[in-house]
Amino acid sequence: MATEEDREKSKKIASKLLPHVVPLFLLPSRKAKPSDVICSGSGALVDTGTRKILITCEHVWATFIDHREKHPASVICMSTGQSIHEINDLPLLSINKEQDVAILDLADGQILKNSTKEFCTTDSWPPPRPKVGEVLVAIGFPRSFQTAINAKDKLQFQTLHIVDEIVSISDRHIALADQDQVRESISHAEDDITENISLGGISGCPAFVYRENRLDLAGVVYEAEETGSGILFATHADYITSTGQIDSSRIPLW
Repeated sequence: MATEEDREKSKKIASKLLPHVVPLFLLPSRKAKPSDVICSGSGALVDTGTRKILITCEHVWATFIDHREKHPASVICMSTGQSIHEINDLPLLSINKEQDVAILDLADGQILKNSTKEFCTTDSWPPPRPKVGEVLVAIGFPRSFQTAINAKDKLQFQTLHIVDEIVSISDRHIALADQDQVRESISHAEDDITENISLGGISGCPAFVYRENRLDLAGVVYEAEETGSGILFATHADYITSTGQIDSSRIPLW
């Protein structure tokens, strides 16, 4: 079971995960203001050792694509902090509705050049699955944390860390449930505990498990109840191969 020391260590190093997560959002056109965001999600920057990839949820990417089919002028964007990049034409390596995962190719990773973002790595791929009782740290960009800065016509994205204990593991997902009301939800920008906030927008964000003074990638959040104290689900990262494909042969049929 997770100890209080585990939780405290996880919170202290959670801010180190910020370089590995990016906000993804849809604008009505190239001429639109950043504050005109239609919808948004989160994405994980991962280097498997073979390929540099962007992982998000299938339902996030499908929402973007469906909107673009109806409104061709709309633009899918990724913010790397200093810059906003149009990612309409990123190669889609693999997508799976059942696991709710979409994987895009970031080629040589030059899109992150001169930014504060970087790819997360692991000692070997695929990363080992977490276990019940271990501490999971998820970090994403809730829509409720987006702030339009009208004077500069910019959009400020702020992250939320969720630190909690894994209550169950299945073939499909990792589950967090705040059974004892001890979950920590921490705003990166303001560094204070945030209660009863909406989790909409964090879909596609990376989830890391705390082990021996480090955080290892465990999966990608695909579903969360509306409030910060609700049940949260993450799909397993080990279904993704080192080349950015989804290994369908390992996914159970149900």
